[in-house]
Amino acid sequence: MKGLIFLGVLVAGILVVALNPHLAADQVINWVKQNPKDPSAAEYLYDTGRVCQFLTDTDTATEVYNFLYQNYPDKSEFCAPAMYYCGEMKVDSSYIKVFKMQAVPYLQIILDQYADQPEWVAKAQTLLNQVNGK
Repeated sequence: MKGLIFLGVLVAGILVVALNPHLAADQVINWVKQNPKDPSAAEYLYDTGRVCQFLTDTDTATEVYNFLYQNYPDKSEFCAPAMYYCGEMKVDSSYIKVFKMQAVPYLQIILDQYADQPEWVAKAQTLLNQVNGK
């Protein structure tokens, strides 16, 4: 009986997070604000952004990724992919070139600041070429 109750609570919790990823993101951001020097803070933000992106809450994912970049720009292993995913979400959000151009600042951050992440630099350059029609 306890197992069924636990399973029910677990399923309810998963549904709440799946339907409202911004609630979980807000909790993680608040935790990071309270624990900015925690060595795992940047990774928690990155993982939260990925979950929000996976759950198709691109606005929240972008917000979390931007918070990550603003607070931990030196964590290139998380910021480079975060900025790439921001750009990718902008490109995928519309067929209209003006809206796709919103990806350029994110991709340019990777190209300008994260040369130590060659995989993400190559991906950013490819996506930038796609946006520019090259």
